Amino acid sequence: MEILNQSSLSFAFITGRVNFPKHSLTLIVKGTFDLKPESPAILSDDHVFPTGDELFPDDDEGNGSCRYSSDFAYYKPRTDILLIGKCYAPFGKAVPACKVNFQAGNHSKTLGVFGDRYWNQITRTISDPKPFTQMDLRYENSFGGSGYKKNPVGKGYAKIKKADGSKIWPLPNIEDIKNLIDSPGSNPEPAGFGPIGDMWIQRYSKLGTYKGSWLKERWPWYPKDFDWGFFNAAPLNMQVEGYLTGDEHLSFENFHHSHAIYKSQLPGLKPRAFLHKKEKGNSGQAVFKEVTLRLDTLWIDMESEKAVLVWRGLSEILTEDYEEVSHCFIVSEKLEELAQPKAHYHELFLKQLDVDEDFQFIEPEQTETEAGAAEAVNIEDQIKEAEEKLNAELIEAGFDTHLELPEPTQEDKDKEILLMEEFGLKREKEEAIDRKIVKERLAKGETFRGEDLRNIDLSGLDMQGVDFKDAILSETKLTNSNLSGAILTNVSLSGVDLSLANLQKAILKDADLTGANLSGADLRDSVLKDAIFDGSKLQNALIDNANAESASFYEADLENASLQQCVCRAADFSKSKLSGADFKGASLVEASVEDAEGIKVNMTDADITGLRASNQTNFTHGIFRNVTGHYSIWENAILDHADFAFSNMEGANFASASLKSASFVGADLRYSRLSKANLYQAECMTMNLFEANLEKADLTMADFRASNIYGAEFLDAVINKTRFENANLKMTKLSGR
Repeated sequence: MEILNQSSLSFAFITGRVNFPKHSLTLIVKGTFDLKPESPAILSDDHVFPTGDELFPDDDEGNGSCRYSSDFAYYKPRTDILLIGKCYAPFGKAVPACKVNFQAGNHSKTLGVFGDRYWNQITRTISDPKPFTQMDLRYENSFGGSGYKKNPVGKGYAKIKKADGSKIWPLPNIEDIKNLIDSPGSNPEPAGFGPIGDMWIQRYSKLGTYKGSWLKERWPWYPKDFDWGFFNAAPLNMQVEGYLTGDEHLSFENFHHSHAIYKSQLPGLKPRAFLHKKEKGNSGQAVFKEVTLRLDTLWIDMESEKAVLVWRGLSEILTEDYEEVSHCFIVSEKLEELAQPKAHYHELFLKQLDVDEDFQFIEPEQTETEAGAAEAVNIEDQIKEAEEKLNAELIEAGFDTHLELPEPTQEDKDKEILLMEEFGLKREKEEAIDRKIVKERLAKGETFRGEDLRNIDLSGLDMQGVDFKDAILSETKLTNSNLSGAILTNVSLSGVDLSLANLQKAILKDADLTGANLSGADLRDSVLKDAIFDGSKLQNALIDNANAESASFYEADLENASLQQCVCRAADFSKSKLSGADFKGASLVEASVEDAEGIKVNMTDADITGLRASNQTNFTHGIFRNVTGHYSIWENAILDHADFAFSNMEGANFASASLKSASFVGADLRYSRLSKANLYQAECMTMNLFEANLEKADLTMADFRASNIYGAEFLDAVINKTRFENANLKMTKLSGR
C-alpha cells in the first residue's frame, strides 16, 4: 500500500481483527498544534509521528506514570480528553491550596490542588498544607501508592519510610473536590487529567480471559470478553461518549504561569482518508472508498502549549497483508468550509497517480525564446528569398549588386538590438570569457552572477566567497579549486570536475550537479538544500555538518564519503552507492535509500525516523547502533550481519527483510513488523518486541534471551533452536515455554 498524504498531518496504520474473524485496517491521523491564548490553535512546526506509550523524561527507571498513551489503538469506543501540566498559583503568590479547571467543548473537570500534607498519627487529623507556587499534575501526586492497583505510583494509601527510618503518612496533593479525603481509611479514585497506564487495574481488567477456548478459537487475537474500552486511556470522567468535531473551545484555569485564565480553541481541521482497493464481487475493479475518521483523542501539554489531535478510522480488509489495497490517500479540510464531494478527491487522487506513477513524455511547449528563434529563422529565410529575387531584377536592370555598403551607425546597431529582443533573441557576446579574463576579474573582486562560464579550465583558482548565483558552469574544470564560501545558488554544474575542490561553507542551494565529479571534495558545513547530485561521483568526499535537506543523490556514488551530522531530511539516495559511507549522527528523517548498495554503511546515532530503505536495499554489515528509526521501512531489504544494537525503532517495518546474523541487542522494536523476515542466528537479547508481528518469520537459532516479547505475533513462525530464556512471552503463542 502506497501512502499519498496531501495533508500536513502525520499518518500510520495497523492491521488487526476488530470484527473477528474478519481482518481490519486501522488508519491513524495525528496532528500537533500550538495553542495560542484567545485564538484558535495553529499547526505546529514540530512534526510528531504516531508513537507508543511515553513516560515522563525524568523517569529514568520507567516506573512512573504515563505521559502519553499509545496512538496504536485498534479502536476507541469513546473520546479520550487528556491533559498534562502544572498547577500555578494565581499571580505567582504561594498558596496552601487552589483549584484547577479544564474545559473542552461541553466537558469540564475541576480538581483541588493542595500543598504537601500529612496525617497527624496522634490526633488523626490532617496537617496544614505547605504553601506552593506550582505543583506537578501527575499521578505521583494523586491518591495511591505501593500496593494500590489503581495508582501504584501515588501517595496517601499507606505510610512511607523516611531516610532516618521514621515513618510518615503523606496525603495526596491532587483531589476531587467533590470527594475529599476525610479519614485514613478513605480510598478515593486517583484524581488527575493524564492517561492511565495500561497495566493499572482500570484498564488491565478489560483485557479479558486468556484461557479455555481462547487459544483454540481466537488466538492470537483478543478473547471474546475483551472490552474495547481498554484503549481509552483517559480517566473515566474524562471519557466522552461520541467524538469531538475539532473546533471545540478550550479553557484552562491556573494551568499557565502568565494566564490564570487561558482560553483557546481547537484548529477546526478535518482530515479525510480514502482507500483505493479491490473488493470482492467487483470483477477485480478497484474502488475509491472513503474511510470515516473520528477525532477520538485530545491530548494537551500546557507546559509546552501543545495540543495533539488523533483521528482514527476502520476498514475491513481481506487479509492481514492488505494486498487488495493499493493506495491510501489523505487530505484535510477546514470545518468552516463546505466539504468537498468524494468525486473531487478521486480526481485529485488520479492526478497524483499520473504524477507519481504514469509519467509519459510530452513534447515540451516552446519557450518564448525558442518561439522567437523559430520565427526569426523563418524571417531570415524570407529575407534571403526576397534578396535573391531583388538581385536578379537589379542585374537585369544593369545595377551592380556587389557594391560596398557603409558601416552601420550606432543608431542602426541599437535598432538591431531592439529588433532582436522583440523576437526573443539575445545578442551573442562579442568576447568569449576565458581563464585569463576570469583571473583578472577575480583580482578586481567582481561577481559572475548569471554568466556563461562553460568549458573553461578554472582548476586550482582561488574563488573563495565569489558570487556565481544563476551562472552556467557546465563541463567546467574546477579540480582542486578553492570555492569555500562561494555562492553557487541555482548554478548549473552538470558534468563539472570538482574533484579535490574546497567547497567548505559554500552555498549550493538548488544547484544542478548532475554527473559531476566531486571525488575527495570538501563540502563540510555547506548548504546543499534541494541540490541535484544525480549520477555524481562523491567518493571520499567530506560532507560533514552540511545541510542537504531534500537534495537528490539518485544513483550517486558516495562510497567512503563522510556525512557525519549532516542534515539529509527528505533527501533521495535511491540506487546510490553508499558502501563505507559514514552518516554518524546525521538526520535522515523521511529520506530514501531504496535500492541503494551500502556495505558497511555507518549510521550510528543517526535519526532515521521514517527512512525508506525497501526494495532490495543492501546494507550488509551496516552499523545502526543507537539510531532513532520510528516507522522506518526496510521491507525486502538485505541487512545480514547489520548492527541495530540499542536502536529505538518503534513501529519499524522489516517485513520480508533478510536479517541473518543481525544484532538487535537492547533494541526497542515495539509494534514493529517482522513478518516473513529471516532472523537466522540473529542476536536479539534484551530486546523490546512488545506487540511486534513476527508472523511467518524464520527465527532459526535466533537468541531472544531476556527480551520483552509481550503480545507479539508468532503465527506460522519457524522456531528451531530459538532461545527464549528469561524472555517475557505473556500474551503470545509461546507463553509458558
